[in-house]
Amino acid sequence: MKITLEQHPELKLAHEFIKKFPDAVIAGGVARDLLCNRESNDIDIFMSVSSDIEKINYGIHMGRFFSEKGFDGYETRDHYGFDGHLMQINVGNLDICLMTKDFSKTELIDSFDMVSSHAWMEPTDDGFEVKATDLFQKLNDKRILGIYRKKADFREDHIQRICDKYSDYLPLELDKPKKIENFGVEFIPDF
Repeated sequence: MKITLEQHPELKLAHEFIKKFPDAVIAGGVARDLLCNRESNDIDIFMSVSSDIEKINYGIHMGRFFSEKGFDGYETRDHYGFDGHLMQINVGNLDICLMTKDFSKTELIDSFDMVSSHAWMEPTDDGFEVKATDLFQKLNDKRILGIYRKKADFREDHIQRICDKYSDYLPLELDKPKKIENFGVEFIPDF
């Protein structure tokens, strides 16, 4: 699904950020919400920071970037508890999660606690291409929220918020597929 910044001006800062920091990945809730025609409160951006020097470097460049955009400060807090998580920086409607290890889009998406978060956004010149895994598409077509319960136990409040937001969807606990490859899924349950 292609979207433009003209249609979604709330994504302008995220688009500029991704253009400035091309290794960053927008994934999860905002992409899911766009694909499902729902409003989003924030935009999750994930970045790999492999050393303290790189963390400082990113901090300096992000500080300049946000200062140029009119943001004088930012808030930091713990993130969702992903493996390799370092910190989350909140600026405007962006939640930037710094990770302590390198990751591919596949590894990042594979770490999420819901099939219904297996979506991401790739920048285009005038907006984004919003994409999702095959399993996401299959479940979404049937209005099912796929939840990997074993991964989600420590995030009950997050799961409940999504279930409340998607109250017209059926929540379904699933076992995690053995492998997500090239954003397709090796095993797709038959519904």
